[in-house]
Amino acid sequence: ECSLREAIEAANNDSPYNECAAGTGSSDRILLTVPGTILVTAHLPEFLDSAALVGLGPGTSTIHGQDAWTLLRLDTGGSGQTFRIERLTLTNAAGAGSGPALNAGAHTVRIRDAVFSSSTASLRGGALMALNTDLLLERVWLSANTVTGDTGGGAIFADGGTLRLLASTVDGNTTTHATAAGGGLFLFAGVSAEIRDSTVSGNSTLGMGGGFYFNGTAVAGDLEIQVTRSTITQNHANADASNGFQRGGGFSIGGGASTSANLHLVNSIVAENTDASPSGASPDLALFGITSATSLGFNVIGDNSTVETEFPAGLPNAAGDAVGTNAAPLDPQLEPLAFA
Repeated sequence: ECSLREAIEAANNDSPYNECAAGTGSSDRILLTVPGTILVTAHLPEFLDSAALVGLGPGTSTIHGQDAWTLLRLDTGGSGQTFRIERLTLTNAAGAGSGPALNAGAHTVRIRDAVFSSSTASLRGGALMALNTDLLLERVWLSANTVTGDTGGGAIFADGGTLRLLASTVDGNTTTHATAAGGGLFLFAGVSAEIRDSTVSGNSTLGMGGGFYFNGTAVAGDLEIQVTRSTITQNHANADASNGFQRGGGFSIGGGASTSANLHLVNSIVAENTDASPSGASPDLALFGITSATSLGFNVIGDNSTVETEFPAGLPNAAGDAVGTNAAPLDPQLEPLAFA
């Protein structure tokens, strides 16, 4: 007889709440033991201390926001806590400016074996918002989330902190405002990012960075981005060709006057993305501002338009990459995205 809402209150207050046992002061664990979907009828309470929320598996344990309510908020005004989210589907969240499915402050957050789908934010982070968060996503599927505001990050907006995306899939997320960026993910302000063994496909934006947009402009701290054994394909920047010069169908990376953005790419495919700009198009990869890109070898770049210096054409080139051009783009010979 202990509901999720009551369990959060018991964990926060360290006292019994209706049929729920009292929290222990820190590191409480809430287990969803009955298969099925929890239909949220109001915003869930914010977690105020370290906790774990564990289900029976994505698709078996589902928390559904009914396109009206926020789901998990992790002490958004505090710092130093540890939160763990595992074996859940979080879907159809709404009703907040940013990160309606999960909004985290300056904490350690570990998310494994989870699905974030069909949520909508009016400002940034269609599913997730992370502010100075140490964020790990492992075996996570982020799909069909949307941002309608002018900032972006169709699935995730991360401002500061660290992000590790491991063995995960980001697909079909969108930004719909004319000036928003990052159809899949928007990374900002000195974030250290690792994307490994992951797929980013079918994301779309009317602005820059169909798959990912990384920007450190005018913010202290450089962006450090490592992409390893990952596939970035079929993403779309400036999707309706309405914005003139835009950049980066696959992903777009930029540094500012006082910061730099540094990309390290290895064993990855960045191909068959599109940038609908009428001039200066960057179908796969765009670099601007104070930006460096270092190939560690064995990459496939479909079209090196605007990044000819960083990724010279060749089959292979001197770095061991296979790189095509606008006149002769490489076909990565990928099948449509599907379950293995």
